[in-house]
Amino acid sequence: MSVVSTRDETTPIQVEIRGPEESTERVGAGPYLCELLIKHYDVSRQHGVNWSGLTYAISLTEEGDWRYRVHYHYEQ
Repeated sequence: MSVVSTRDETTPIQVEIRGPEESTERVGAGPYLCELLIKHYDVSRQHGVNWSGLTYAISLTEEGDWRYRVHYHYEQ
């Protein structure tokens, strides 16, 4: 599963949740997730980190452990 979030000064936060590669079903983000992402964005901006989007990737390894990754997309 991955969560892709983008936001800038003029547009509200946009969240897209994707399932496994084979899945075509779209899933919406609940208000709680959106609130957390907005807080994350605002705190980052207060500390001078200007990202324009991020991707959270969550997967299950063959050993049965969860793997979490975050990739930030920074403003140029």
